[in-house]
Amino acid sequence: MEAEFYMVILTCLIFRNSGFQIVHVQKQQCLFKNEKVVVGSCNRTIQNQQWTWTEDEKLLHVKSALCLAISNSSRGPSRSAILDRCSQAPRWTCYDQEGFLEVENTSLFLQKQGSRVVVKKARKYLHSWMKIDVNKEGKLVNESLCLKKAGLGAEVSVRSTRNTAPPQIPTIFNAVPDSLERLIRNTTEAFIRNTAENYSQNSSERQHPDLHMTGITDTSWVLSTTQPFSSTTEETGLAEPERCNFTLAESKASSHSVSIRWRIWGSPCNFNLTYSSDALGAASCPPFRLDNTTYGCNLQDLQAGTIYNFRIVSLDGEERTVVLQTVSKEKTTSTSFCTFGGIFSRKSHSYEVQLFDENNQKYRGKYNITITAAAGLQNYKWKLVRTAPMEVSNLKVTNDGSLTSLKVKWQRPPGNVDSYNITLSHKGTIKESRVLAPRVTETHFKELTPGRLYQVTVSCVSGELSAQRMAVGRTFPDKVANLEANSNGWMRSLVVSWSPPAGDWEQYRILLFNDSVVLLNITVGKEETHYVMDDMGLVPGRQYEVEVIVESGNLKNPERCQGRTVPLAVLQLRVKHANETSLSIIWQPPVAEWEEYIISLADRDLRLIHKSLSKDAKEFTFTDLVPGRKYMATVTSISGDLKNSSSVKGRTVPAQVTDLHVANQGMTSSLFTNWTQAQGDVEFYQVLLIHENVVIKNESIPSETSGYNFHFLKSGSLYSVVVTTVSGGISSRQVVVEGRTVPSSVSGVTVNNSGRNDYLSVSWLPAPGDVDNYEVTLSHDGRVVQSLVIAKSVRECSFSSLTPGRLYTVTITTRSGKYENHSFSQERTGKLVPGRLYSVTVTTKSGQYEASEQGNGRTIPEPVKDLTLRNRSTEDLHVTWSGANGDVDQYEIQLLFNDMKVFPPFHLVNTATEYRFTSLTPGRQYKILVLTISGDVQQSAFIEGFTVPSAVKNIHISPNGATDSLTVNWTPGGGDVDSYTVSAFRHSQKVDSQTVPKHIFEHTFHRLEAGEQYQIMIASVSGSLKNQINVVGRTVPASVQGVIADNAYSSHSLIVSWQKAAGVAERYDILLLTENGILHNTSEPATTKQHKFEDLTPGKKYKIQILTVSGGLFSKEAQTEGRTVPAAVTNLRITENSTRHLSFRWTASEGELSWYNIFLYNPDGNLQERAQVDPQVQSFSFQNLLQGRMYKMVIVTHSGELSNESFIFGRTVPASVSHLRGSNRNMTDSLWFSWSPASGDFDFYELILYNPNGTKKENWKDKDLTEWRFHGLVPGRKYTLWVVTHSGDLSNKVTAESRTAPSPPSLMSFADIANTSLAITWKGPPDWTDYNDFELQWLPRDALTVFNPYNNRKSEGRIVYGLRPGRSYQFSVKTVSGDSWKTYSKPIFGTVRTSMTCFAILVSQME
Repeated sequence: MEAEFYMVILTCLIFRNSGFQIVHVQKQQCLFKNEKVVVGSCNRTIQNQQWTWTEDEKLLHVKSALCLAISNSSRGPSRSAILDRCSQAPRWTCYDQEGFLEVENTSLFLQKQGSRVVVKKARKYLHSWMKIDVNKEGKLVNESLCLKKAGLGAEVSVRSTRNTAPPQIPTIFNAVPDSLERLIRNTTEAFIRNTAENYSQNSSERQHPDLHMTGITDTSWVLSTTQPFSSTTEETGLAEPERCNFTLAESKASSHSVSIRWRIWGSPCNFNLTYSSDALGAASCPPFRLDNTTYGCNLQDLQAGTIYNFRIVSLDGEERTVVLQTVSKEKTTSTSFCTFGGIFSRKSHSYEVQLFDENNQKYRGKYNITITAAAGLQNYKWKLVRTAPMEVSNLKVTNDGSLTSLKVKWQRPPGNVDSYNITLSHKGTIKESRVLAPRVTETHFKELTPGRLYQVTVSCVSGELSAQRMAVGRTFPDKVANLEANSNGWMRSLVVSWSPPAGDWEQYRILLFNDSVVLLNITVGKEETHYVMDDMGLVPGRQYEVEVIVESGNLKNPERCQGRTVPLAVLQLRVKHANETSLSIIWQPPVAEWEEYIISLADRDLRLIHKSLSKDAKEFTFTDLVPGRKYMATVTSISGDLKNSSSVKGRTVPAQVTDLHVANQGMTSSLFTNWTQAQGDVEFYQVLLIHENVVIKNESIPSETSGYNFHFLKSGSLYSVVVTTVSGGISSRQVVVEGRTVPSSVSGVTVNNSGRNDYLSVSWLPAPGDVDNYEVTLSHDGRVVQSLVIAKSVRECSFSSLTPGRLYTVTITTRSGKYENHSFSQERTGKLVPGRLYSVTVTTKSGQYEASEQGNGRTIPEPVKDLTLRNRSTEDLHVTWSGANGDVDQYEIQLLFNDMKVFPPFHLVNTATEYRFTSLTPGRQYKILVLTISGDVQQSAFIEGFTVPSAVKNIHISPNGATDSLTVNWTPGGGDVDSYTVSAFRHSQKVDSQTVPKHIFEHTFHRLEAGEQYQIMIASVSGSLKNQINVVGRTVPASVQGVIADNAYSSHSLIVSWQKAAGVAERYDILLLTENGILHNTSEPATTKQHKFEDLTPGKKYKIQILTVSGGLFSKEAQTEGRTVPAAVTNLRITENSTRHLSFRWTASEGELSWYNIFLYNPDGNLQERAQVDPQVQSFSFQNLLQGRMYKMVIVTHSGELSNESFIFGRTVPASVSHLRGSNRNMTDSLWFSWSPASGDFDFYELILYNPNGTKKENWKDKDLTEWRFHGLVPGRKYTLWVVTHSGDLSNKVTAESRTAPSPPSLMSFADIANTSLAITWKGPPDWTDYNDFELQWLPRDALTVFNPYNNRKSEGRIVYGLRPGRSYQFSVKTVSGDSWKTYSKPIFGTVRTSMTCFAILVSQME
């Protein structure tokens, strides 16, 4: 019946739940069966939503008894999830931290797709699943879906052993009923998978190799009346477990008791201690733990003078043996007196025990113990014994901040003390021992090792007896040496290095400060001597402070230094401007911190300039430089003693040459140029020879050359010589001079008088090359008689009115510019006088006879010379001439029209040289005849000429609305006219000219320029004469083209741009219109191509018209439409955020708008959600978001086809971790905390451990953690842990409390032992630990009464009543810490037997 009862209990424990729900984390919907596997609202009462894990890692649907599988009928990127026979269903791999479910070894993950559930291959944005289960309190909780392995303190999953032999792990059981023990032994294999498994690859051990992890050992199911179960754990891993290393510390023996102490060197161990003697078989002594390193065992009721063999065995097989002999009664230091009936005389009725000292006082010291029979006659016997001295009190070991000394202080105990024996030891090795007088209560130990933990034992010596008290103290740790923080040339990292301190220490703590803000707080192992700080967002050039703290126990010694990252070099360094003697550079400041710039300029290997500038400088100009030289300009960012440089090469502009000259050196086909060399650096000179804007020579001349000859040139031509200095591809300003070759002389000069006595004609062949004109000079005897300048196109000329018969020299000078060349010739004029009456006598001779005949004759008179139409008008002709040479009687002048005399001939005296005809017809061609009359002989000369035609009248010009034509009409004037010439001029340049017949009085000019003002000339043409009149007209200006209205992404302005109107424009009139008419009217000069309208309404549509204006005429308007960008919303802010939602609010956009589009983006840019709202909406919320994620919310304002956006980054509050639990694992100096990871996104966890008074004990930061162990804690103390989930600047926390196990008591002893009562005393934990009470237990479990005589729960003793005489009791004492929530230390044990008759006195000495 008892076995069946335990079986029911065990079965209920294992199968306490029918199953759990599988919930989709993002949508909070549960998995269930509906034809296929789907998700829907979660309902715990529906069995259709119940699932459980099978032993072979499959998911079993409880209601259908089928397993979660995948469809083979569907193909493509996803396959449906279904239910199938479990033998056909796949195994599922569960990812504990992320909550992913993968079909084993397929990369197919379980995903939600609408209401359906599918599996598909994916690399990111996988779906997470959890389970909803009922905890022990009957509450629904979210937990990891993954199948948990059986382990210490963990939930047991029902698994069967599969091809695995259970590991042989020793287990210590508490006492349980035999029947239950057998039951569990027989049933464990069937229900419990009894195997120790290492953490999976997803465990924190893989993620954090620096964390010391413990594998899970199997837990046997043991029921007990005192504790649920007790087991030991082994550290498992890839390496061999560490062996238990221990040594014997000390052992003591009295007449009836033994005390043994041993110490461990490493991790805590578990021990068994057995002992035996010749008269006694094997027995065990329960070990107890004194502190972190010391274990002990105390035995009572031993036989005096007996040899005992003790055997100490650790659970991993290490063994030590000890042989001790109890002291004989003559030598005991603990004396027991017990009287039994029959020992003394049967006639005695009672006994009186009296203890006297020498002063008849009862106190510690030497006592006379007298036992007297108190029945009638009395007798006594006495013996001299000494009581043990008391321990010192208030023993304290302090360092007073010293690295190498410890001060030990104590209070003298009551009673007699002969001396103190003080020992200082370290790890069981005594370093120093001294004996002090009893009056001394303080001593110093010097020349110690810094940071070392020492044990100090103070023994009070009284005679041959002593009492010890031990305390520990630590010297102050030394500081690190040679602490440095260097950048090592890095801009965003620091390397901290140091030399180890002297002495002992446990670890280093490194802190990085930016001013007073802590950027890094991390611990590193004691073997480290450097640490690299990178990936922390350090600012280049910033000075940071580094603190390295040496930690030894709870003592710390900091050392600080400063370090600076290398500043960034300046950005976009370039040459802004250069001339012949200066170089300007410009740059953008770096994104960093710096103190100043150093500007330097280098010429080859020589640094010329080195100057500091303020940090605000952005450009600099170097002056007084050498022209044409290449320089290296360097800008160095200075931050402290660190720097970073950026350089740019630049070259000054080379200097011009000076004194450039060009000379022809009298040559007609060559030019010579020379110059003074340019200053500075010159690579070569570029020399160009240009003729009529065409480069005909391009020569590169070495820098040492300063002249050049040009050959084979054209005579008389004007050339331009251009000299440019070149250095490094940069050219100087050009120097230009002009030079001309000497012109060639004419050839083939011919001079002829044509038989005339006053006339010479000259002709020649043209000179080759370029000629400006010819000058023909007629000279006689070196004196110039006449000189004519002849155009270069004329090749002959004549001279008249010369002296007959005279020899003249003719010189023809060819001129080109200021240069000339000459050709010469001579000729003589004739000698008869024209028009003269000569008498000619002809004499005929024959021998001495002669006969003569005389006759008269007249030479023909010359015509008048230089007959010229000197002046004319519409009705007048004025003619002049030079008188004819020779003899002239008179002149006759006639006016002819069509060979008809207009007037009768007019006779003029021979001295007349001019005549004016009046009252003539305008525009008519007349012939003027002048006769030279000499006697009856005459000679004529004539000239033809027109009177000036009359001008037209009533001129009218009109563009007729055209931009490229003008129409002109007129009425004719009087007189004769051959035709009309109508011409159009623009800026004095003729653009068109047409001859119009004389009967047409209108003409239209086409292909004119728009908006241009033209001068129209209408000329009345008669012969070669014209009479013109000028008027002004203007074409209509053209409209601008390509009108565009651009908002330039502005909400308050429009930029109107256009292409320049064809033709001429004076200005542009620009009109801005709305639906209500003209809003704005402005003008821009004709050179402008755009205009900006300011202060417009955001999002509004405008119409723009542009009119071209020229001379008061307006073009046809050109128009376009434009809309300003709608204004973005303002004051966009987050009004509320939680773990699952974000709420935003904004101020409505200014101006006109149509609607808002709202977008929410994930960090990778993928769209999470979108919405469209009306313009009056000013707030919006997003729900069902992922915890701790940074989202980007964009609100887009729409107006027409345009939009504008404003955005803000918002982060949901990160989720807190769940299932935070703390455990001390029966350790006095450590606490273990574990938790389930936080859902969603987060950056890291911050673990903050607080002392009970609220001060911070420790602070750690890391990300991929699910548990943490805190070391070096105070025994029995309650600590509060904050696990803070950080995501950006937001955090969420969850707290848990846990208490370390208190230190166990020690030195249990018994006193005042009677047959029904006794007093128990012990030594409590050290004062620096926390505890509240002691718990006393005993076996057998008699009904006893425990009395605390001191009314103080922390008192170190109790009086026990109700004992049974002569019975052996085992008492255990535990330290209790806490009131409502308590933790217990490991017990210490003591065994005592009550007296059987009258009385018993037991003094037990135990350490």
